[in-house]
Amino acid sequence: MNDGIVDYAAMGRRISRLRQEKHWTQEMLAEKAHISLSFLGHIERGTRIASLESIVRISTALEADIGDIVNGKQMDEQEHDVRNRRIVIRYVGAWLHSLSEEDGAAETLF
Repeated sequence: MNDGIVDYAAMGRRISRLRQEKHWTQEMLAEKAHISLSFLGHIERGTRIASLESIVRISTALEADIGDIVNGKQMDEQEHDVRNRRIVIRYVGAWLHSLSEEDGAAETLF
């Protein structure tokens, strides 16, 4: 996605790559996503615009994040771990800050 414009050809390539990573044929994905084989072929080539419903069906069948399919922002396992750690650190920091505001209890933890 670039400035709010969907690159349907790139999205189709991402769907194709995800499908191939699962060693699925187009027919297998089309069946799992409840769309026609012909339509899936057009989506993968970027020659037809998929509805939101079709994209949701495809992402569900592929067990992929819809944002990854549309935006192409895939995170590997390490990136997910780093993101999750940052979230935990942020919440722990906020919790410690709230304790220090209450009665200075945060200083006693260290």
